[in-house]
Amino acid sequence: MANSLYNDIFVPVKKRIIERKESLSDLTKIQPSISFEGWLKIETVKALDDKVKKIKNRGLDLVLSGEHSGIELKASTVNINYGYFIDSNSEIYKAPILIIAGGNEEDLRELAHKHNVSVIGVEAINNDLILCLVDS
Repeated sequence: MANSLYNDIFVPVKKRIIERKESLSDLTKIQPSISFEGWLKIETVKALDDKVKKIKNRGLDLVLSGEHSGIELKASTVNINYGYFIDSNSEIYKAPILIIAGGNEEDLRELAHKHNVSVIGVEAINNDLILCLVDS
């Protein structure tokens, strides 16, 4: 399943985010975290196109058609931390999580290993942000 998550979700989203990363500079100056996750949601929906069945604000952010039932989205300009992996019940999400946040690949992999979360894909977006897809 990791290969299909990588190919079906991470690759198209990564491509779209890299194409649109210039729009991040204005966005993070206006409202760093509030608008940031909305931006990620819009760009992810555009990247996944017909794979998105439903957009939600509670539970998983995107309900998908096909092999993957849905994904959670997290976005912040601060460094990635354990809080990105857990839901409101303080349990590890039981679905893939697409994250754009501050940090680097080494810190992400160390954090994921410590909490038994698999890194499906990771890409540096600029000097400050990484995009990653993780799964429990």
